[in-house]
Amino acid sequence: MNKRSDLPQPALLNPSVQRMLVRASLGGILLLAAISVAHSLRSRREVRSPAPLRIDLNQAGERELALLPQIGTKTARRIIADREQNGPFGSIQALTRVHGIGEKTVESLVQYISLPESTPLPPTSPSYP
Repeated sequence: MNKRSDLPQPALLNPSVQRMLVRASLGGILLLAAISVAHSLRSRREVRSPAPLRIDLNQAGERELALLPQIGTKTARRIIADREQNGPFGSIQALTRVHGIGEKTVESLVQYISLPESTPLPPTSPSYP
């Protein structure tokens, strides 16, 4: 008895046609990948970064300050309390006087904070002799 595996298997396609189909398939895959990469690069160039957020350190409330990186609501409250107790910040570096804010945090905040020269000073109580 002949086993089924002993029978010659007919070729579905001529080997040269098979090679041609494999090459065409690989070429199509490479073409799709190149188109995808080109589209991705073009999309990145078209997206423009918004201008960085600039917050007036001496006028901002808790919500605005909490938008800053590494500043949560607790630290925002500390900034406001310090500002009310010690007066406006004369420089961004003066933020280090707030508990929990160090040199590295100040460096990361420089691009997001402004100190306009027109920042009004809080009213001072008159001194009596």
